[in-house]
Amino acid sequence: MKLKVLSAVILSLLAAARSPSAAEDIPRLYYAGLYQEIGLGNIDQAIESYRLAAERGKGETSGRALLRLGLCCEKTGRRVEARDAFNRAIADFSAFPEIVEPASEGLIRLYADGAPEEGRLAAFISRGLAAAGRGDLSEAKGIFKQAYGLEPKNASLQKQIADLSRRLGQDEEAIYYYQRAILSPEYVTDFSVHRALADCYRAEGRWEEAICLWGDFLESNRGNPLGRYGALFELDLVYEQADAPAGEEVPADLEALLARGESETRTADYRAASETYRAAGKRFGASYLPPRRLAFLQEMFLDRPTVAIWYYKEALNKAPPLAAQRLRCRLARLLARRDSSEEAARYLDQYFSRGVRPLEADPVLREFLAGRKEGKSREK
Repeated sequence: MKLKVLSAVILSLLAAARSPSAAEDIPRLYYAGLYQEIGLGNIDQAIESYRLAAERGKGETSGRALLRLGLCCEKTGRRVEARDAFNRAIADFSAFPEIVEPASEGLIRLYADGAPEEGRLAAFISRGLAAAGRGDLSEAKGIFKQAYGLEPKNASLQKQIADLSRRLGQDEEAIYYYQRAILSPEYVTDFSVHRALADCYRAEGRWEEAICLWGDFLESNRGNPLGRYGALFELDLVYEQADAPAGEEVPADLEALLARGESETRTADYRAASETYRAAGKRFGASYLPPRRLAFLQEMFLDRPTVAIWYYKEALNKAPPLAAQRLRCRLARLLARRDSSEEAARYLDQYFSRGVRPLEADPVLREFLAGRKEGKSREK
């Protein structure tokens, strides 16, 4: 008798759910589905109830209904519907691990029996993205590594693992995966991936590798001026650290201003970056770094070569030996382009008369130096 009464109540709830007044009554729909599924074993009726609960809201109860919908469809052999429900649960309710985990396991089960390997891969990727979305970076990285085990040549997975390693402060491991990702056609010319790898090199003090990385990038992007200027700026950041005398420390306040200017430059706010570097120059008048940054901005991004020459000269007067050599080379090339050949020759004489030679990755500057050196040899 009690069972009949309960069944009648459940059926009345389902009937009421179809009316507009019950559109928001998601908990009742969900529990009606549970009763039909577990109490009565009426899977078809449970599916209908869960589907209504899932469609009518975005809260946790709707997510649980979506998960149960997938499980019921899986039980009854409706694989496509089950897969769709699990995928929706993972995508729409990534903040709820109690929904995402069983939904991901359901996807893996669906793809395990004779289905393509890509399906299992997709399940792992869904779980990894969900974990990253809720901030569980270590868990996400572990899941992506499982996916990587299925397809170790997948450049997208290599990049995902590298990105997560970098966010976790694991630069060495990030370098390993970024190095593999940039070998693929997908990322071989991708500026953001190269910058991420270069930042990891900088964090680890691996200057020469960072310089070679940007040198290769510049060689392969000669026909892309915008990409070239961005790469040259990133390369200059590496040079700053590589050319600094051993043991030299930048004052914390100056470092903060340089970091701010770096961020503004990366977002193409060049005028704001210029103001930041000028403020840094006023506070730290003995440092060559603010005028060096200003010279680069004026030359490359703001197209003011005359102003750039002025800042290069200011930086040169304060720079340590290795950095000074690099500045002489840039000054000479810029002056030669401005038809100041006599002054350019003077800076080149100074450059070639000194034994210190900075590692130069910019192919244009390398060609410029090689041509001038060859010209000098002919004169002799």
